[in-house]
Amino acid sequence: MKRFFAFLLCAAMLLSVVPALAATEYDVTEPITIEWWHAHESQFDEQIKYMVDKFNAENGMGITVVPVYKGAYADIDTAFRAADAAGAVPALVCCNTSYPAAYGAAGLCEVLDPYIDAFDYDVEDFGEGLLASTSYDDEQICLPYLISTQCMYYNKTAAEAEGIEMPKTIDDMEAFLEKATLFNEDGTTKRYGTVFGGWDYWYHEMLFKNNGVESGIVIQTTFWLALILLYYFIATFISRLRLRRILQYARPVHRRRRVQRVPHLLPVHHLCEPRQRAGRRSGPV
Repeated sequence: MKRFFAFLLCAAMLLSVVPALAATEYDVTEPITIEWWHAHESQFDEQIKYMVDKFNAENGMGITVVPVYKGAYADIDTAFRAADAAGAVPALVCCNTSYPAAYGAAGLCEVLDPYIDAFDYDVEDFGEGLLASTSYDDEQICLPYLISTQCMYYNKTAAEAEGIEMPKTIDDMEAFLEKATLFNEDGTTKRYGTVFGGWDYWYHEMLFKNNGVESGIVIQTTFWLALILLYYFIATFISRLRLRRILQYARPVHRRRRVQRVPHLLPVHHLCEPRQRAGRRSGPV
């Protein structure tokens, strides 16, 4: 069986959408059962079952899809590469958009353009960005399955009680943050109006783009932002390391002077070890 890699089995999907078209070499002519490896955890079991059951009942070609949860995208990647080495890959695999390029370069993907052309399927409905992220070397090797969407969650009860109206546009954000942010009497922040995850520049990128910043500038901005954060963490680590070394060498000197000037005061570790004679040191605490 030729190795297939796609988010959806293209022929099956296209046939189910346009069943009136004439038969092609890509038609499914006999019942088949295929595996679909996905990363949806147990809380999505009901939705997965609904979609799969609906497709199995309505595709009209005898195609039976068996969903198989394989873990996170990294786990799927490991399992998929192992399956490829063993010559037993599944028909369908879900992956993050960071993987298709590598899979395409390794020749692991089925080129879907012949299927798309045979059934006259309008892939432009997916959008330019989605198609670009699922293609390699100007060939469509995957089809978009889903897209992550950023949402803002808020405490509706607190917002209504304080008369805070949620922003509907980027221009409304400034007024919203002024009302939502609270300060203590000493000027420190009591409550932040909002929080953006700092572990991934993607959050900031979407904020910039929605505020009218062009893509090229976004890339440069996120690059410098990541560089600044990297510098901050390195500088903080070095500073703490230097401070630790200073204290390591400073504390024994300080204690020796303390013992010499005030002989009747014992170092702390002597109080914790009563068997040790006063005046004899075993090193810094």
